[in-house]
Amino acid sequence: MSRLFAFITLLAWALWLGGLITLFLCVITLFHHDRSLAANVAPKLCAALHNAWQRGDVVTVQALNERLMPLHLALFTETSPAPVKYAASLLGLCTADVRLPLCEIQEASKAKVREAMVSAGLLSD
Repeated sequence: MSRLFAFITLLAWALWLGGLITLFLCVITLFHHDRSLAANVAPKLCAALHNAWQRGDVVTVQALNERLMPLHLALFTETSPAPVKYAASLLGLCTADVRLPLCEIQEASKAKVREAMVSAGLLSD
């Protein structure tokens, strides 16, 4: 109960103080773990982000967050886990195949995921 109350309080403060960046920092502070789809395809970057946060290196946290944000957004372009499976397939970790009721992501979404992975330094052009 106290953790839920703390989260709701932080959420209210974050929204009052100015939005998503504050909320991002509050959530990291509260949970100390990355519950992120991006961690499936960029584990080193996500770990580096959290290690920087634990050290109090806000500049590195901001830089890594900016680097990962296009990937976070791209992985939510369609119903999960299809975009994550596609991203993992680009890294050779699995195939992009998904089981019903899910379906393969659209070509436009594939382009967004690939572009985001290139932008994050996970793939070359």
